[in-house]
Amino acid sequence: MDKVYDVALMPKHLPVLLAIAGLALTALHVFDLAQSLAVLVSAAVAGVQETGRLDPAEMGAIMGEAIIIVASRGLFALVPATLLFIAWVPLHYRPRWFHRAILAAGFYFTQLFPIGTVTGILLLVLVRRNKAPSP
Repeated sequence: MDKVYDVALMPKHLPVLLAIAGLALTALHVFDLAQSLAVLVSAAVAGVQETGRLDPAEMGAIMGEAIIIVASRGLFALVPATLLFIAWVPLHYRPRWFHRAILAAGFYFTQLFPIGTVTGILLLVLVRRNKAPSP
């Protein structure tokens, strides 16, 4: 059963604010992940420059750290995905730009195995089920 939300009780700009907050948190999430992986890449390059060869143990340790970074970031994807979901489904904020932004965020979240993958797939399925109106 669909719940009907009383628009008079909801602040006028709440859906827009939730959409912008969710997208801003997603952008910060991407930036943080890129910085973390850049630190690991620089550590790998520094290790190669010191010895002049690739050390399999060192490269394995760096790859293990990269996997942990990506997997742990998936947990933090729940907050922006929840904000995007609330703006899209219950509050019915559905402009075309927001639809595209949710699709991009959903595809990004699916890359963050394992929790982010589930979160991204759920977000993409919910966006597909609750389509934006045609222009």
